Amino acid sequence: MRKISAKKLCELLGAEEISQPREDKEFWEKENQLLEKKKSLYGKIFEWKGRFIQTEQFNKLLNKPGGTIDIYCGHWGHEQNYGNCYGCWSIISLDKSGEMFYNAGYKAMPGPRAHFKLNEESLEKLTYAYIKAFYKEIKKGKVDERITKQLKK
Repeated sequence: MRKISAKKLCELLGAEEISQPREDKEFWEKENQLLEKKKSLYGKIFEWKGRFIQTEQFNKLLNKPGGTIDIYCGHWGHEQNYGNCYGCWSIISLDKSGEMFYNAGYKAMPGPRAHFKLNEESLEKLTYAYIKAFYKEIKKGKVDERITKQLKK
């Protein structure tokens, strides 16, 4: 299978490119300036996780085959997104050990393009906008709703 860049893929799909890839120094310099805000949101996300892993719902996860649930789905958080280039996905999952993982890929490509554990060391790998969107879903209760639906299956 021939690999192509996200930029080339957007061109092939006729999507408008509205930002540059990860090498865009200006973008990543701004992300570094937002590091304290990212840390604050990360802290709140990990507080939520700490409360959740003490619940009955989490105990049900321990008995679920595979022992993993998806708690957030979105566009890529480890790179800048391209305009209307659909198909770029990411999932944050929680496993029965209480660890959260980030996985990202493209609909037509097998396996994840990016995979790493969410912890203090991985903070700089995700964009502020992505972390903020994830936290908003936690605050609105959408993450809890997603978990409930998956545990009922």
